[in-house]
Amino acid sequence: MMNKPVTYKIFLIAIIFLTLVNLGFAISYFVAHRKHLAQSEHPRERLFERGGRFMEKEIGFDEAQMRTFQNLRSDFRNQISPLQKELRMLNSSLIMEATSENPDTLECTRISRQIGDLHTEIKVVTYLHMMQVAKIATPDQMKKLDAFYLEMFSAEPGQRRKHEGGQYRHRHGQRDSSQQIENLNN
Repeated sequence: MMNKPVTYKIFLIAIIFLTLVNLGFAISYFVAHRKHLAQSEHPRERLFERGGRFMEKEIGFDEAQMRTFQNLRSDFRNQISPLQKELRMLNSSLIMEATSENPDTLECTRISRQIGDLHTEIKVVTYLHMMQVAKIATPDQMKKLDAFYLEMFSAEPGQRRKHEGGQYRHRHGQRDSSQQIENLNN
């Protein structure tokens, strides 16, 4: 029979060994997970993380284009921010109504329609911003910008759009953008 001090030492060594192995697995998992997140980064996150420098480095905007882009982006944020705030409030209202003790389906429908209208307004503001950014891009930059937007907004990553009827045919806007918004509201 083994004596107690030898059994204790073996037990202690086994615990230390298992602790080190578990620690090694935890560290390798953490490193692999971070690497995977960095590789699977979506274009939208790249844009917001790098800000305008993405446009400068990836799209190739020069200093004048960057100044214009910064102004356009600031205007866009000023327009989008209150819409996003309102959307969050409406979503909260919908959840509260739908999960209340006696939910009112007419009220849920009304709020849902408001949410849909707000989504439409956000999309209009977004595409108008995209059209303004397109106006400052050269044809080569526009190819990169188009690929970036497609990747950022498409349901299928890597999806490419065919430009039927001529490449970027509405790039410089053939209608007044305020008229487009007005038509959507009617």
